[in-house]
Amino acid sequence: MNRFLIKLPLRLIAEWLVIAGVYIISGQITPHISIPQGGGTPLWPPSAIALAAGLIVGYRAGVGVWLGSFLLNYHWVFSPAGPAVAAALATGSTVQLLVATSLIRKFVPDLCVQNQAQGDLRTPSTGRDILFFIGFSAVSSLLSPSVAVLSLKYAGFLGWNDLAPVWATWWVSDYAGILTLTPLLMVIVLTWRQRNVVEPIVFPLTTVWLGLSLVVSYIVWQNKTLAVVERLRQDTQAVASQFERGIEHAAEQMQAVEGLLIASENIKHQDFQKFVARLGADDKSRLVFQWAPRIKLEERGKFEALARRDGMPEFTVFERTALGQRVTAESRPEYYPILYSEPHGESKDDLGLDLGSIPDALAVLNSVRDSGRLTAALSTPSPPKKNQPPQVFLHNPVYQNQMHDGSVAVRREHFLGYIRTEIPVTTFLTTFLGAVALRQREVYLFDVTDEDEPLFLAASVVWPVPANESLPALSAHKLAQLQSSSNQASQTEIGGRQLLFVVRPSSSQSWIEGIWDVI
Repeated sequence: MNRFLIKLPLRLIAEWLVIAGVYIISGQITPHISIPQGGGTPLWPPSAIALAAGLIVGYRAGVGVWLGSFLLNYHWVFSPAGPAVAAALATGSTVQLLVATSLIRKFVPDLCVQNQAQGDLRTPSTGRDILFFIGFSAVSSLLSPSVAVLSLKYAGFLGWNDLAPVWATWWVSDYAGILTLTPLLMVIVLTWRQRNVVEPIVFPLTTVWLGLSLVVSYIVWQNKTLAVVERLRQDTQAVASQFERGIEHAAEQMQAVEGLLIASENIKHQDFQKFVARLGADDKSRLVFQWAPRIKLEERGKFEALARRDGMPEFTVFERTALGQRVTAESRPEYYPILYSEPHGESKDDLGLDLGSIPDALAVLNSVRDSGRLTAALSTPSPPKKNQPPQVFLHNPVYQNQMHDGSVAVRREHFLGYIRTEIPVTTFLTTFLGAVALRQREVYLFDVTDEDEPLFLAASVVWPVPANESLPALSAHKLAQLQSSSNQASQTEIGGRQLLFVVRPSSSQSWIEGIWDVI
């Protein structure tokens, strides 16, 4: 008796280690789930191994299954919450095993080794046995995916939009594995124990056929789902490419304006107005081009007088306060007032505004002057409004004799001023989405030049920003939310700034349309 008690724990430990080892090996050869896309194998052998172990050795197989599942999932989940997530996934797999074992032992007893050992030597192959096994294995297979997706969601691996595809993939792979492998393994074990190799094989053939049919159906569905994802990726690249072409077109127009300014030393307002009108005659975006010359302090009075004689009788160099009020510009060595702004529109109120007086703008202007390159910069709208996204401006430096390639000292000596234009990012996005193929898309644009502080710029749909929240914090939260699901993103460089486009299916698209896209 004492000898039996000593051997019993060793036998249990050996069983648990063997079950855990087989579980891990079978899992290593088949990738389960790809998070967050939800892709993976349509057949998961460890579920079949777990249920077969339960039917062979009983409920105590749950210890080995939990250990194998924990080690296998811990190997895949890399995060501070890894141990907790792996434990939750292992618990889900174990509960699924115990429920399935209990149901099958009760309703399909001839598939259990313990029942066969009691003297009823019959291989399960009746229609009742087959239907019960198919039904109860389907029901019990709901447990592990449900526990898994909830655990992954609250651990931050999944977004709400990813729960359904990941859950479906998980359930199909578990169920297909059980249908395909468990009956085959059990009939092999029972036949070997009975030493009768001519037992009926209707049961395994039926379930294997059903399992393989499920696998094939899943593969077809997954391929069509991947095609939908690929279409979304192509649309994302198309939006980014269209935006880049829009910026290139704006840069070409700015170079044309630069040529006009260099060719004519005493350009008049009317000449600038006519040139810009011809330049944008066929341009749907109708960009506003501004000319801000460099004016030294001692030249300010003469410059303002010339501007008044040029058709702007109230022209004066000014700056704005933090509240957006106009005040006369303070004395400083140099000014960069907006002299021309065409076509006028709302920008006529900016005539005379010293760009160097805009907060944080002077450093950008000096960098543009010294680099000689087209540069993009963000600017707070005036008058400022809480949580209003910044404006995106392109700055093109202008030099005498186009001295773009000289040294920094030479550029500063020959520097004339800036051509500036605002990029209407929201208009750009909605215009690009006007194409038929992109109408069911939502586009969000972020500035990610500072990776730690992304900033929302525009969207093709209305995104309300709560007044009690700060735009930077909301931008980071919104971007993390968009990137946590299977949306597509494309990053591009515009004038030295990094812009990120995130595209997702339109929220107005119904679930029926989404299913139809896959079908």
